Amino acid sequence: MKFLSLIGKSFGNYLLNYFEDKNEAPIKTQIKLLSKILKYNSTTNFGKKHHFSEVRSIRDFQKNCKIIDYSYLVPYIRATIEGNKNALTNSKILYWAQTSGTLGAPKLIPITKFIIDTYSSLSVRIILHYIKEYPERSEFLDGKWFLLSSYPLLRYEKDGTPVGFITGIIMHPFGIYSWKKFIRPFYYYPIKFLQIRDVETRFKRIAVDIKNKNITYTMGVTSVIMNFFEKIIEYNNVNNLLEIIPNYKFAIFSGGGTRKYIDRFYKIVGRKIDVREGYFATEGSFAIQKSDKPVMEFAYDSCFYEFLPVSNKNKGIERLIIDQLEKNKEYSLIITCYNGLYAYTMNDIIKVISTDPLQIQFSYRSGVIDLADEKLTPNEINMAVMYSANKNNCDFIDYCLVGVYNPKPHYIFIFEFKDKNTPKDYTLFLKDIDLKLQELNNIYYFNIAGPNKGTLTSPELWVLKKNGFIEANNRKINEFDNIGQSKINRYSTDSTILKYFDDLIISKYYLE
Repeated sequence: MKFLSLIGKSFGNYLLNYFEDKNEAPIKTQIKLLSKILKYNSTTNFGKKHHFSEVRSIRDFQKNCKIIDYSYLVPYIRATIEGNKNALTNSKILYWAQTSGTLGAPKLIPITKFIIDTYSSLSVRIILHYIKEYPERSEFLDGKWFLLSSYPLLRYEKDGTPVGFITGIIMHPFGIYSWKKFIRPFYYYPIKFLQIRDVETRFKRIAVDIKNKNITYTMGVTSVIMNFFEKIIEYNNVNNLLEIIPNYKFAIFSGGGTRKYIDRFYKIVGRKIDVREGYFATEGSFAIQKSDKPVMEFAYDSCFYEFLPVSNKNKGIERLIIDQLEKNKEYSLIITCYNGLYAYTMNDIIKVISTDPLQIQFSYRSGVIDLADEKLTPNEINMAVMYSANKNNCDFIDYCLVGVYNPKPHYIFIFEFKDKNTPKDYTLFLKDIDLKLQELNNIYYFNIAGPNKGTLTSPELWVLKKNGFIEANNRKINEFDNIGQSKINRYSTDSTILKYFDDLIISKYYLE
């Protein structure tokens, strides 16, 4: 029965106009949204301290509320968990979404009904834009939608609020949406298998079960879906995904870096299929891809957005809003939302592709190195390296870390050790770094050894000959003829860096 595709084609444009109405006047929508957020939360501890009730303009807000990061929110989050429900936001916190954190202390992001509604709204908007562009392809709605998420519940905080990962929370919001039971027949959400602790058993059970489902559409974090699909192919002993789910037609990806995975995705599937991208994060949902063009547009009714130019080093630079951005420039994204994130830095860098309309691409995450949403910080990496060096009684001249996507996402540690202070066992040295990173970064553990095992594969160790880093840096100087730009980045996902180490490698080591 072609029920949903018929609805999509018949009423899709009406629904899309309803959802996108506020995006027709971006500045007006943004100003109105900020005013509502501040007024609603003016009586919170945070709102009182930052004089929300006195704000009459965007400039007032920027003056009263400086840019903050997660560490600034920690006292308010602790107060909320201790029982002060209005410390950070007057919205009811339905869940705490856990993300990776520095020094092994995971961040807890407040999740409110507004956040969940916005996730759902933006996902629907992506589909409606796609159907508007290609109405003849709407039949993918009549199959099963495979919504690959994490298990929704990790634990409960002491205030009784459940804690989970955002993908699980969005998929399974613990009964607050009674209407969801009516659409359950349309999607495949293998929660009974997600509860299985053993990773390989979980993958195998889903890989077998999915063969009986008419999967036509998937949605999830790019790197996790890639890994899972490869497991399906492996366990079913086939060449590509279409041999298992032949009617697969459409995918929505999120998590940043989607385009770096796209060729691998087509190979896994067995042919090109239509893909759309959403800019979704634990903190909220921000932008969607509206056409074949690989760019996204902000949802102006989701968050209030501010931007800092990446190229300008002046910390006193004016915080910009959406109508002040310039084409082909990069900006750091700042958000304000109902869930208690005010002038909050995402540490995400976006690039403006067009200003009329405003279209962006996700560039990279500032201050971290990231392949599959693990967001390793320099502090975490350095702690793991020093821990392993001390444990293995060795010392080094220098090191760098390069994240690569091919053939699968993994990290390459490049070290130049001191003479007579090399590790006795290089593989053990690498293993100790890996295990320490798993301990320090929760998402790294989940992706390399936990429930999403295989999303990241084991790291490599490349050992340089004497003066290797000096020679590599000299090569970069000679290439660019610019001493100021000569030093090779300590942490990077730019795989072209590896060329500077050609013929400087003594040996390479891998973990099984």
